Amino acid sequence: MRVVVDTSVLVNVALESSSFHEEGMRLHAFIKENKIEIMMPMHGMFEVACAMAHSKLSGNLIIDKSLNEENGWVFIPVPIDESFFKKYFSPELPYIRAGDFIFMAYAKGENIPLITRDQKLSAKAKEAGVEVYEPIEFIEQFS
Repeated sequence: MRVVVDTSVLVNVALESSSFHEEGMRLHAFIKENKIEIMMPMHGMFEVACAMAHSKLSGNLIIDKSLNEENGWVFIPVPIDESFFKKYFSPELPYIRAGDFIFMAYAKGENIPLITRDQKLSAKAKEAGVEVYEPIEFIEQFS
């Protein structure tokens, strides 16, 4: 199975200080156990790396549970380039800021679920016809 996971959900896994850390860790365990591939538009990995670097500076990063394949994450990089734009951009999709638009457009174009806690992204993606779940909803739906 392949999914798109919003950056904020991944950051929740990496940061002990996040109020959604426990939920993120449950999703992590489920993804690892079920060998789910995370399709990662590369701007999202940049967002995760920036958040992790900032948190490392402030002492909140869980080093031993970093987001890598050794710890059960399988990220499939999705380049954001001209071919991505031509394939996934549509002015028919509901407007949302560009970073979130990419997650929504990719999930829609590939017909794969989107996992997010972002309510604006969730609402717009659902409006576009994307199958959207919060982390616990995803676990419950596919258990």
